[in-house]
Amino acid sequence: MNHALRPVPKPKKFTPPVLANVDPLPTGPVAIGLFTGLSVEVCDPAAMAHLSLDGGFGQGTSSRSFPKVIAQSGRNVGRVRRNPSGVVHRRQVERRREWAGKFGSDEGSGRTVWVMEEDEEKLVEVGAVSVEELKRNALKVEEDPFMIRENLSLSLEEAMFLVRELNVLKVQSFDGSVLTEKNLVKKFAAIKKDFIPSYVAFMYLKSRNWIIRSGLKFGGDFR
Repeated sequence: MNHALRPVPKPKKFTPPVLANVDPLPTGPVAIGLFTGLSVEVCDPAAMAHLSLDGGFGQGTSSRSFPKVIAQSGRNVGRVRRNPSGVVHRRQVERRREWAGKFGSDEGSGRTVWVMEEDEEKLVEVGAVSVEELKRNALKVEEDPFMIRENLSLSLEEAMFLVRELNVLKVQSFDGSVLTEKNLVKKFAAIKKDFIPSYVAFMYLKSRNWIIRSGLKFGGDFR
């Protein structure tokens, strides 16, 4: 056989920086999950990044795999980023905070932010325009109260594995009470009749260092 006629294999896909340095399994702080009756959802952004990146657990409730906020920010999700662009100097930031403290609006909630540019600050300093006039023409940046936040949805097998084997997850009900391992088995088995054999198959694949997905979008299951 002439090996020279073999097709050249395609190069591997580019690995995003967010997935370049990950651990095989999550360790560290215990995350809190909410049992919704169908799955377990993690709402804290830092816990979402921790479980999703280290071991590939869960799926975004409005994404195909990783939640969008994790794909964009990685482990920095949930942290307060100061001067993210690196362009605005600390002196400018401090000066704008000082202006916000002096001329911030007393009306409305703390979610309303008055944005004043550097040129506008100079106009106020020389007396060419008043702060009241700027406020009337300024744009208000407000947080959308109806914004739907994306959570990390864990399958029943994933939730049990994180609770029982790794001790990195606590599952709560809607009333805030923590569900024990025995209660979780009863609730999960009531929802999914073959939960026990399914979890055994999940454990076997995990012992082979697999990242397990449900496979429902392909019309099947991971078993």
